[in-house]
Amino acid sequence: MSTTSPSDLAVLFRSLTRRVQEAFGDAAPKGSELDAQLTKAAQLMHTTTDPTAIAVAIDRIAADDWDDATLDSMRAVALEIGHRIREISEIHHRDD
Repeated sequence: MSTTSPSDLAVLFRSLTRRVQEAFGDAAPKGSELDAQLTKAAQLMHTTTDPTAIAVAIDRIAADDWDDATLDSMRAVALEIGHRIREISEIHHRDD
């Protein structure tokens, strides 16, 4: 898929709360596509949907211990999250 490393994924999830706040302001919707992607990531990492918990779970796996399917799935989730945040940010900034 891509060459995104597990540590890159952890950085994305650690910064996600801030990025969502910047994109949505105080009106981050529940039940959104972002929530669906966080649910996927949490299931893959066997943790809660809290972005920090996902990042911690990612960091607990040594780079050489990742299986390709899980890493590719996490990369796909990260790409979708990035896409959704950019999309919402563009809409929000046009409305300002």
